[in-house]
Parts: sequence; structure tokens; C-alpha cells
Amino acid sequence: MTPFTFTTNSKTPKSKNGKYKLRALLAGHQGAVACVTAHPLGSHVASGGREGTLVWKLQDKKLLGSPTGAGDRGVTTALAWMIRPDDTDDGLAFGTDDGYLCIWRRSRKEQEFTEVYCNHLEGGENGQEITAIAFDASSSQLAVVHRAEIVHRFVVDPLMRLTTVKSTRIKNHWPQAVGFGQTAARGPEIWSFGREDGEIHILDEGGKITVTKTTGVVIGGAAISVKDNAYILDDTSQGVALYKLSGAERLKTFAVTTNERRSRNVGFHDGGKALISGSDHGDVYIFDRRTGEVNDIIQVGCKDWVQSITEQTTEMEGVPIIIIGRSGENLGQTALQVWERETPAPEREGNLPPGAREWMEIVTGLDLGIESVADRDIDTLLGMQFIHLSVIAAHLVPISVLSRTSKYSVKDLIKDPSILTLFAKPGTPLKSFDGLCGNHVGEVLVSTPNMSTLYRPPLNQCSVRMRRDGHFGPDDPLYFPQPFHRPTAHLAVIRAPQPSPDHPFAVAWIVLNDSHFELSTQTFCVGSAS
Repeated sequence: MTPFTFTTNSKTPKSKNGKYKLRALLAGHQGAVACVTAHPLGSHVASGGREGTLVWKLQDKKLLGSPTGAGDRGVTTALAWMIRPDDTDDGLAFGTDDGYLCIWRRSRKEQEFTEVYCNHLEGGENGQEITAIAFDASSSQLAVVHRAEIVHRFVVDPLMRLTTVKSTRIKNHWPQAVGFGQTAARGPEIWSFGREDGEIHILDEGGKITVTKTTGVVIGGAAISVKDNAYILDDTSQGVALYKLSGAERLKTFAVTTNERRSRNVGFHDGGKALISGSDHGDVYIFDRRTGEVNDIIQVGCKDWVQSITEQTTEMEGVPIIIIGRSGENLGQTALQVWERETPAPEREGNLPPGAREWMEIVTGLDLGIESVADRDIDTLLGMQFIHLSVIAAHLVPISVLSRTSKYSVKDLIKDPSILTLFAKPGTPLKSFDGLCGNHVGEVLVSTPNMSTLYRPPLNQCSVRMRRDGHFGPDDPLYFPQPFHRPTAHLAVIRAPQPSPDHPFAVAWIVLNDSHFELSTQTFCVGSAS
């Protein structure tokens, strides 16, 4: 395997604030890294440059074989994984500086890829280079932009072959990045981000420009997060600029020191709670999206241009990771750096029984319910104050997530659920991280901070339908406890039904019957509620 080397002025890569650690080096890349992308499931990493497209299996840092010769299609300049929920195949699309669009495909049971598509696309008069690619899993569509003027939209079939939907020429537009926005009546929007003009063109499925946003900046990179209703730009003179999808006004700027106006990839990280940016001086910045503060700075080991970083949240074994590639000139051998967020276990006061720290981490994940241990470090959790409401609330966490931080395995807990009570202290008041009741349902742990009875949660897919009583059975949050789900978090804290008809909220729990209606002949309705 090719060894990892830096240039003569290189230093040891490090995390300035110690919140990230270098997990792996992926060796085999020669020269500048033009682009990098991580598999959505954290299984593989792909990079592009003068040697073409390279793919590593992340778990064992193995460089996989290529179905084509190094750089046969030109310098790889853009990459996108094509992963669909109901498909067992992985696809990797890449574009080159010569205007070739290629697709590699593999079954997830196989190690190596095969090339299933390659075509030379028409670019603008002043730019054949494919600068960016994006894939939308919900519609199985691929967006491709050239250095000059051209925006392509394709549909990807089950065999990873492409059918052109529309190719649009936008005069005096030089795309630097592309992404899919919200889904409109005619399909998902394509957002094309222009570099020099700073304009963002939004195209419908017919290729018509429906909206143009003018930013007034030179755009070096961009990323869209539809679930967060936000997009970010690399403002080459200032740093990362945050916007709402529905607006053109900048919400916040995250300053990045710059010496030259070079392009930097930017991305959403850690479930959208953080933003990341490369730089022209060997640093990768990690910002807290809410406060705007710098969480950490990863120093890659030398004062070099770092353009290529992963643009969307990627996790490996439940821990957020960042893939970094150096993009300077005359680099020689350059390894991709894989960094993961640290999740340290702090020292506790007092004497604890063996395994107590590991169990506290499990309880933290259980009773917080909102986020697993992999999402929040223990120091942060210990500094938080929790208020247990007198309502029905249950927290669900996969045992497979929790067992990584404990000496107890999934099998141990299923075989002996009494492990849940090892550190119980009957008669003492419940504290922030205590659970009043808990058990496992298959391989899912369930706990509650305030109930003496634990209901079996609905863990499988179900068909939600109205019942004869006008409610929705076990799926009705007014009558049955609901698992915590971030977009509808309030459903887990709705009060339990009260039997008293004098209760101020009694009307919410009425089970309708014929006695609640009066026949009516004055309207088209059969009757009206009395």
C-alpha cells in the first residue's frame, strides 16, 4: 500500500480544540484531490483527480479495483453516490474535465464496481468540464452541470442507465455547484449555482428557470439541506453564508480566514447542527450552526489548499465523520484524511461500581431519548437540566447503538433484562438520568422517566386509518403513547386520557356515538354534532 506523505513543511495533523480525532488515512491518491464524496451509509469513500476515480472500503481502508484505467476519461472533477432505499445496488456517478459522464455500479454483496454507462456530454462553448453532480433518491434523478452554461437533468433506471429529461443552456452562466431543492408539482427543483456572476438559477423539470437569486458574491461551493430548509454558500471573500431556501437574504456569515479567493467546498455536518468549510491554508473549519462559533479547526498538517471535503452529514458506526482531501499543486502522494468526532467519557465523582460509567452512558442515551450518545458528548449532557413532565413519554434507542459504549452486548440485555436495574437505588428521588421503568422490545430499548407502566411501542410499519369511533387506534396520540420522533416531538408528550367528564380537556377524549348527533334535513349533511 502506498505510504502517506506530506511535503517538506508538513506537520502532524491535529484537531485544534481536541473535539475530533484522525480515524484513518486512505492511501493511494496521487496529486491534488479535485473532489471527494462519502457513501450515505458510511461504507465507502470515492475521490477524483488526475488518476481518475478511486474508491475505498472505509472499514478496512482498502482501495478497490477500478473498472477502467486511471484517468481514461480525463481528470475526475465531480462525484455523486446514487443510493435508493429499495435498491440493493450502489451507483457512483462521476464527471471529468473532458465532459464525460460515467456510472459505476455494484451489488452490495460484491466488492468491485463495473462501468454501466459512459457518455460524452455537450458543454458550453467555453467549458466542457463537468463541475458538479447531484442525485435525488426520491425521484431517481441526476443533475449535472458544466463549467459553462449547460444544466442536464436525467432519470436513472434500476440498472443505473440514464434517460435525458432536459438539457438547458443558460447564457453567461458558469455553474460551480448543483443540487436538488424542494419537490414542486413537476418534480424536484434543480439549483444551479454560478461562480463569477453569483447567481442561483432554479429550474423546473421542463428546464424552465422559475426563480433567479442574486447573491452579489463569487460562489466557490454550495450545499442544500431540504430537511433544514436551508442552503449554504462558500463566499470566497468572507466564509460560509447561510440562507433559507425560501429567501434570498443572508441569515448569517461564518468567517473563514482567506489569503486568496480560491473555491472551498462547504457542507452540512452532524445532522445539520454544524457547518464545515475548507480553506486555502490547510485548515478545515467546523462551526456551530446555531451560535456561529467555531467548534473546532482541523489542521491537515501543512499550509495547503483544502478544497475537497464531504458536503453532507456522513456517519460511520453512528459517529459523524469528515473526509478531507488536499487540493494544492505538486503534492505527490496524498492520502485522504478521515476524522471523527470525539465522544469522551468524563471522570465522575465518588466511587462507582465496575461498569458504572458505561451504564451511565447507556442511561444518558435512554432517558434523553432525543439524541443517542453518538449525537451528544457526555460533558454536554451532564451540563443540561431536564424537567420530567407528568405526561406519557417513552424513549426508544436501538441496543446496537448503545452497546458500543457499554460492556453489555445485545444478547446480554435480551437474555437478562434485569441488567437495567444494576445501579438502581429504590426509595431515592429520581434524577436527570434515571428511568422509572424500562425494558427491551426485541433489539430496541424502551424507557420512561415518569410512568410505572410501559406500553409496547409500534416498531413496525403500519397502515394508519380512522376507526369507527372517529379516532386512529394505536396510532392516535390522544389515546396511545407515541415514540419520540424529532419532526413531531410534541406527540410524545401529550397527556394521557383522563376518565373524568369534568376534566378541562375531556372533549379531546370523547368517543363519538349516535347520541352525540342530531338528524338534520336543512343541509346536505346527514346530521350535526350536538
